[in-house]
Amino acid sequence: MTDLVSTGAEASFQREHPGYAATAVLDDLRATDFARLDRDGHVYLDYTGGGMFASSQLAQHIELLESGVFGNPHSINPTSAASSELVLVSCAVNSLEKS
Repeated sequence: MTDLVSTGAEASFQREHPGYAATAVLDDLRATDFARLDRDGHVYLDYTGGGMFASSQLAQHIELLESGVFGNPHSINPTSAASSELVLVSCAVNSLEKS
């Protein structure tokens, strides 16, 4: 019964606020990259700038970490060189985005 009431309330809301349909992309993003919120029954609000990581970010980072061995960028060895290269690329991308 709750689903029927919720669906009716949602339909009524959407009729009264047709512009809300433009935010469907956010619903899709929540369903894909932040599914753990609904799965675990959470609402996450943070007004201090501490954002949640998206599942796609985590997957990309795991892929990066599994693709090589990354050492301390302050050392001198092949694994450290790999880390240093990532740092340099990141800095270059960040400065391009700011210009």
